Amino acid sequence: MPVVSVEEALAHAGKQVETNDLSGAAASYRAILDQVPDRIEALNALAAVEVRLGRPHRAAKLLERAMAAQPNNSVVQLNMGRLRARFGDHGAALERYAKAIELEPNRAETYGALAASFLAQQRFRDAESVARRGLGLDAKDAEMRFTLGRALAAQGRLGDAAAEFRGVVAAQPNGGFAHLHLASALEDPAEAAASFKRALALDPSLIPIHRMLGEAMRRTEGDAAAVPHLQRAVELAPADIDAWALLGAALMGEDRAGARRCLSQAAILDRQHLGALKHRVDLFHSDGAFDDANAAFDALVAALPERIEHERDWRLLAEILYLDAHRPLPAALAEQVARRLDAVLAGRTFAFGALPARARPAGDKIRLGYLSGNFGDHPIGHVTASLFATHDRAHFELHGFSLRDRSAERQPFAARHRAGFDQFHDVSRLSPRAVAAAIRDADIDILIELDGHVGQLTAEILAYRPAPLQASLIGHLNGMNLGCVDYLITDRVVVPPGEENRHREHIVRLPDTLHCADRHPIAETRPDRAGCGLPAKGFVFGGFARPDKLDVATIDGWLGILSAVDGSVLWLSEPPAGSGFAASLRARATARDVDPARLVFAARLDDKAAHLARFGHCGLLLDTPVFNAASTALDALWTGVPVLALKGDREGSRVSASLLGALGMPELITESWADYEARAVALARAPKQLAALRATLAEKRLTAPLFNIVRFTRVLEAALGHLWDRHRAGHPPQGFELREAPDDPPPAAPRARAAKPAAKPKAKAKSAPAKRPRRP
Repeated sequence: MPVVSVEEALAHAGKQVETNDLSGAAASYRAILDQVPDRIEALNALAAVEVRLGRPHRAAKLLERAMAAQPNNSVVQLNMGRLRARFGDHGAALERYAKAIELEPNRAETYGALAASFLAQQRFRDAESVARRGLGLDAKDAEMRFTLGRALAAQGRLGDAAAEFRGVVAAQPNGGFAHLHLASALEDPAEAAASFKRALALDPSLIPIHRMLGEAMRRTEGDAAAVPHLQRAVELAPADIDAWALLGAALMGEDRAGARRCLSQAAILDRQHLGALKHRVDLFHSDGAFDDANAAFDALVAALPERIEHERDWRLLAEILYLDAHRPLPAALAEQVARRLDAVLAGRTFAFGALPARARPAGDKIRLGYLSGNFGDHPIGHVTASLFATHDRAHFELHGFSLRDRSAERQPFAARHRAGFDQFHDVSRLSPRAVAAAIRDADIDILIELDGHVGQLTAEILAYRPAPLQASLIGHLNGMNLGCVDYLITDRVVVPPGEENRHREHIVRLPDTLHCADRHPIAETRPDRAGCGLPAKGFVFGGFARPDKLDVATIDGWLGILSAVDGSVLWLSEPPAGSGFAASLRARATARDVDPARLVFAARLDDKAAHLARFGHCGLLLDTPVFNAASTALDALWTGVPVLALKGDREGSRVSASLLGALGMPELITESWADYEARAVALARAPKQLAALRATLAEKRLTAPLFNIVRFTRVLEAALGHLWDRHRAGHPPQGFELREAPDDPPPAAPRARAAKPAAKPKAKAKSAPAKRPRRP
């Protein structure tokens, strides 16, 4: 046989390693060491093979021989450090890495191993520092860049981490793990979903991706698109509590039985899982399973103190605060949730980077921005239909920032809103930070958000502080309770003097009511009672409300009113498809000896004018005391239907009192359940008294402040002018009350116009400053 040199034998063994013939390679290296026991290349290589074969202790002995033979060999020191790190002995590993760097300070590979060791020890800043030094020596080292990205992500600097992961993906486009980490660090949910999909295509074994992808798709494409991925997630990982909870939430709209099963499974796995408990409250309540809903709510309240400080999903925290408006949490607990939400949002802005400072020269006009996902066929869209076009363009430049594309809606609200602004910005496809940047780029002076916590869209945008002053109006009556919102615009009925300390925002009180209202057209042709499902005779009580505004006390009170008024019926809104709410109410009526046929459910009409026309069959609208009607009450009052209110002790239970006060009809406001029920029965039994009340309403709805959108707008502008003047003078936000409307007679509301930038005033005409309110 021909004689083979050591170098040739090493080369042959190396090829065996390349072809994954590890056993053959091990035999070849041992043969070399039999001839040359201290050959460093063979000792190092065989040690690496032994590690891959799952025999690290053999590798340790080989490296000890190598260190004894050449103690100043940096590669041996490096490999011994890696092995000690594998054993979890990071102290010894650091000693070896330090020695390797001392021997060869410009070897990038050693810095990569040291950075990985720091990362394993959760010394994230050290890992970042060392990885950056190593990349300075070898910028193409994808593994070290990956370590740097993970160190940055662990520090909460997701924007910086994403930049590093992008570099890794560019260098290794077929690495599923890199795509997974990139997706997890992205702020844009649409981009994250695309990265999750790519990671899954490259490596189907990455089981957590299914849940992460489903969660991202819920935010970008909706529940239906997310369900298959979440179903796959629970199939592959049946112990994944988050996946069960997310799947249950995603199924609520289409498969309520499936949603119940999923949320029950999540509760079995973790009885204190906040997401599962919150969704169970919603599901049970919307099915009319009040006892189950109450039990789930009690469990949520019990779990919050222990779990709240560990919760990182800001949307879930916002949902819990919105739930608080309907089912009050203990005050201290609600405050704790709000503080945690503030902290999570602060972490988000830190993760993706605060917006750069931007200052614009003082102008003649206040640039006013409105932020909402509901510039269209939605209760918020209905009540603000004329607001934006009515603003005084001599003093304000109007910008709308739309978080949902509603342009395809059949109702004309979306087009009307778009035309009411000087500039309308469709930001529905942008990430929260990008929306905030668009607001900043538009140089908005005062930003008014209209949705509150309802849609879980605005809070993160506001956290970036895109405008110097930020205020909340209409959407969340008890305020968002966040440090990034300066003002809550309300009135002295909804937030009476003395309750300021219940709010993080500074309180601005308007003189008439906090709620703007519009005068919508009413169809001339009214469907007959039979066409509305109503009996030919009998008094009709209106109870139009979403299920979440109803509770057992309200339903039982309404059934008591029906019992007291012979032949009367209760006209209710049809609950969501698949909901058991209607059946539950009928069963409750039967138990109270009320014929369930006296509960009539009205289907939703797409035509607002037709809906308002059928309101005429209603004799009296019974407001929902737990959380008042707003747009529904306004619809009733505008069509001439009296609204009976029960004024409560929270913001959401005082709205109808505010509306009736602005209408000048306090006689419709009651202070107790007994008075509420007695008044409803008395009016139904006294047709002449009710007719007189309706006549008064018919007159006042045209003359009182409630439906005077021009007056409301002038009042709002006066308040905003005061806030802006204060800010311009360098003063911090401070609440105040505007005691009366501006003195000037209100001009006629302008017609809606095409959306375009406001024309600049002519040189000769100098704009006056925004009108000041009277001193509080």
